[in-house]
Amino acid sequence: GVHAIFVNGSMGAFNLLADVEQERAIGIVVDQVAGRVPVMAGVSDTATRLVIDKAHRAQELGADCLSVLPPYYG
Repeated sequence: GVHAIFVNGSMGAFNLLADVEQERAIGIVVDQVAGRVPVMAGVSDTATRLVIDKAHRAQELGADCLSVLPPYYG
């Protein structure tokens, strides 16, 4: 079975989405999962401040955990 959902993952071309689109993706997944499994949100970006802001927003949207990778080559 499914043990978690990973949204905006490193292989999902998240960097091609605007921040608002990344937030929308997290919100949609959280709503659709409805607590049945944890939602992991990818919050990587090119600067620490941006990652922190995305992490706070993902938490507000209901993500259960985060994935933070080293800065990608955008």
